Amino acid sequence: MDANEKELRKIRIALIVFIVIFALSSGSREINLENNNADVTMFQHEMVSLEDGYFGILTNDVSWEDTGRLRIYYYDSDANEVTLKKVISLEDLLYE
Repeated sequence: MDANEKELRKIRIALIVFIVIFALSSGSREINLENNNADVTMFQHEMVSLEDGYFGILTNDVSWEDTGRLRIYYYDSDANEVTLKKVISLEDLLYE
């Protein structure tokens, strides 16, 4: 081997070591996304807590006008799934 081949071999070995170190160290990073423009309370007032894993979400106009809807969901904690059970017009809820 001449000097150039030895130098190229050392560079390849060094690159392989850097790639292995980089691959092992990059897996433990935590990425935090912050959205300072979103108001968390804006979404909380539309959620209605019900019993036994059920909850409702007010959609459209939440000021109890005729265009609003209540979507009732069920959360199954065993399967970790949320399923839509019923959609009710707010006008129907007021007159029942």
